[in-house]
Amino acid sequence: MAGARKRAGSQIASAIRPKSPRKSTVAESLGTQIPKENFGDAKRTQIQEKPPPLEKVFKKRDVQRVPRCETPINKPPKSPKPEVKPFEKPTPSIPVKSPKKKFKKLPKTPESLWKDIKNLSPGTGAILDCFMKQHNESLSNLKRRDSMTSKKMREITMDALKKNTENVSLNKKLANTQLELTHLKKELADQMEKNTENINKFKKINQKFTECEKNYDKELGIIKACVEMKNSEVKAAQSRIGEQDRELKNMQQTNRELAGAMSNYKLEMEKAQMNNSEILTHLTELTQAYDALKHQFNDLSAQKDICEANIVQLSTELNAKMVTCSELEDRVEQLPIEANKALSKLQNELEANQMRCQEQQRLTDQAEKELELSRNEINTLKTLMEERERSHIILTGERQKMTARLVELVDINEHYSKELADTNLKHSQDMKKAAYKHETAIRELKSQLDKASLDFTKLKDSSEALQKEKLLEASQLQGEIDALKLHRNNEQEVITKLSNELEIKTYSFEEKLKVQHDQLSNRMQVMRTEFETESQRAAVEIERLTVALQQKDERFKTQQEKLRSLLTDHDKLKDTLAHLEAKHEKMANEFSASKFQFSQELKTQKDNLMKKVSGLELEIKNKEAKMLELERDKNNEMAVLQFKMNRINSVIDQPVTTISKLPEPKGLSKTQSNPNKVQPESDGFSSTSSKKRTVRRHRITTIHASDFESEDDLPIVKEHTSGKRAKLSAFVRPQEEPDLFDMLKRSN
Repeated sequence: MAGARKRAGSQIASAIRPKSPRKSTVAESLGTQIPKENFGDAKRTQIQEKPPPLEKVFKKRDVQRVPRCETPINKPPKSPKPEVKPFEKPTPSIPVKSPKKKFKKLPKTPESLWKDIKNLSPGTGAILDCFMKQHNESLSNLKRRDSMTSKKMREITMDALKKNTENVSLNKKLANTQLELTHLKKELADQMEKNTENINKFKKINQKFTECEKNYDKELGIIKACVEMKNSEVKAAQSRIGEQDRELKNMQQTNRELAGAMSNYKLEMEKAQMNNSEILTHLTELTQAYDALKHQFNDLSAQKDICEANIVQLSTELNAKMVTCSELEDRVEQLPIEANKALSKLQNELEANQMRCQEQQRLTDQAEKELELSRNEINTLKTLMEERERSHIILTGERQKMTARLVELVDINEHYSKELADTNLKHSQDMKKAAYKHETAIRELKSQLDKASLDFTKLKDSSEALQKEKLLEASQLQGEIDALKLHRNNEQEVITKLSNELEIKTYSFEEKLKVQHDQLSNRMQVMRTEFETESQRAAVEIERLTVALQQKDERFKTQQEKLRSLLTDHDKLKDTLAHLEAKHEKMANEFSASKFQFSQELKTQKDNLMKKVSGLELEIKNKEAKMLELERDKNNEMAVLQFKMNRINSVIDQPVTTISKLPEPKGLSKTQSNPNKVQPESDGFSSTSSKKRTVRRHRITTIHASDFESEDDLPIVKEHTSGKRAKLSAFVRPQEEPDLFDMLKRSN
């Protein structure tokens, strides 16, 4: 006992390895936590056998290691409930032997005990270091694989969504184009029917006009025949007069008597002249009707010109609509570009948030590294055991600093959580704004389509009005033609009546001439002169009428040529209209397809954005849960380290000779199979009192259960010691100060 020495602080620091800093504690999965299920059971039962050597301990740890998949991801492992034992009174000075528990004797020499401790204590540290390194490497590999798979899945999903949106938009465009094609075909059929009706009406009017001209020609031939008959009769009468001139001398006396009769005849001749004048007026009326028909024909040609002008206007309007459609297509092409820009902005903001989270993780890692550095500093400071009070003050100051640092880190975490909430709000507002813009654009497109439909209905109404006007004009022309037919029938009846009257009068005149030949011979010369003048007038009028007929024929031919040219122009316009309609159909098809594609792209982008927002919210919640779990793990580790530091302090203060051999438990857990028993050699302070040594020994024996339990998890296993020792242990037990990490755990 006198030869026991205390070991130096440098030797203790070299024996106790400082824990290597972790790479990152935020990204680790919860399946790698150390199981704490068998700690309480191991404390309750202890075995009297010797501790196994290092090789057996390693084999047991390899066999009893819990797989990672057994621990749930979202729930931390449950620690066993501490069994609260009632406080027992110290036993009397006479020890009472129990049949279940046996105490081992102390070793004879402290050197053999120190060798066992030296063989056991480095092994646990090496095992823990190897375990942490392998665990961190597996986590880094899993992260890499997850990142690669996530990138590939994102690319595949984006390609699939693009193809789906394009297919849906093309299908919608095809449906819209088919509907518009059906409407346009119906309208074209209606217009073709109307055009055919107008053409048939025009042909009917031309046929009626030709019939009228034929009837006019027939009537002119009849009139010419009548005039020729009259001329032949006049020649026959002249021959008769030449024969009767001889008889005039004999009949002069009779002529005188017939003078009165001739006066009556003159009256009748005046009446015949009046009838001839009426016939001439009728002919003038026919010419006027012919001129009216000609004017109507000119009006029809003017209306045709107006229709052609309307067709030109429609073509210009179609071109304007084509221009608007092209502008709308450009707008539709620009809208997905703008949506992609908004998506890129959102992705950049998400990347910035991820960078912030990484910075936060880095700060937490730095804090943990600083904690580990502080632990190393504590280990180095423990070497200076002669200056306990100063080191205690320094440690308390450093603890305050660390608490302040932890408070700052908590504030930083709250600040970052607030920033994440603000960014989520901003993202939601941006999404709402983008949706509102898309809705306004769709409304504008709908308004433009409504305007185009109104213009098309107006054009339809105007075309229907023109057709109605044409029908009214055709009906008016038919009424005028019917009136002309009636007038012609009346004139024919009048002509027949006149011809009958002329025949009757000629017969009466011949009878009277036979009776009154002498009277007529005197005045035949006067009548001849008058008749010649009248015949000359009739010849002049006939020549004038023939010239007018020739002019009308020429005009009719020119009009026919014009009609033929108009028909050719009409056919050309039909072809141009068909071409323009085909172009319009193509543009309408493209427009409907682009519109459908745009609507589908908007829907898909909205769905993708909502999915991304929900995914981000889930990621944020998971990260918050991980942060809370990591804080709990950190608090647990800090408590375990504090417990280890207290234990090291107690081991350093105790000389080697006062250590009592501990009874071993029956079912050793992973952590209890190789406890860290570091005891220094006695230095020169072996002259301490036995009371002090017994107190320290009692303190060591009471704290031996687990390296991973906090100070307030389970009650200490009791030993049957003497009353003096129990009193000393009760007296020397340190007061438990309120630990800051335990307070944080309880608050969480």
